[in-house]
Amino acid sequence: HPTHEKYTSDTFSVLIYQEQVMFLANKLAGIPNEEVNELRKGIGKKNQELIDKYESKFVEGCVSAGVDQEEAEHL
Repeated sequence: HPTHEKYTSDTFSVLIYQEQVMFLANKLAGIPNEEVNELRKGIGKKNQELIDKYESKFVEGCVSAGVDQEEAEHL
């Protein structure tokens, strides 16, 4: 997806930095900044329950923004 490429071009389309995840969740899925920061903390602490909570929210937000369901799940 073009938005994904915009934020990951420096890392060859691989999400390496927490900030990349934050930008994608905010810009692509429309998750508010406060929640994006909570997601970042969950990723940093490897909190699977929190990550799972935001996975569905991310996919739903992407689909609402016009991203294909399968592509959103892949992202």
